Amino acid sequence: MARYSKIERVILNDAKFNQLSDDAQRVFFRLWVHPHLTSLGAMRAAMGGLAGEMHWPASRFSQALAEITAQGMVQFDETAHLLWFPHFLKYNPPGSPNGVKSWGKAFDQLPACELKETLKQQVPVYVSTLPRTFQAALPAVFLDTSNTIKERN
Repeated sequence: MARYSKIERVILNDAKFNQLSDDAQRVFFRLWVHPHLTSLGAMRAAMGGLAGEMHWPASRFSQALAEITAQGMVQFDETAHLLWFPHFLKYNPPGSPNGVKSWGKAFDQLPACELKETLKQQVPVYVSTLPRTFQAALPAVFLDTSNTIKERN
């Protein structure tokens, strides 16, 4: 699990963030720094459990999460219990190639579903913007025959 997450102060100037209700903003921050959030910005999470952590009724939490999801700031598969911040790595890049290597174990902890496959496809796209040493550290689970990183190396 990630020990910390960076929060850019400019989020307070972000139009999407400022359109959120107070509840949705609170849920966003709580999830962004959640202790179970992996270094990929994803975690196994059940709506009822997350609501319970905040001592909120599920309906209140669900409404706040729906706002965040509608803005594209988080994706959530309620059936598989997978929550993912698609822009997490942009704000929390790996500090070294070892950070990239650790993503394989983090990925294995996530429940199988379509959202997990989307994450699997997006990680190599992100890593392709990093130095070659980081690209070379990408775990095999993220590579396949159509992957451009594999073709470059």
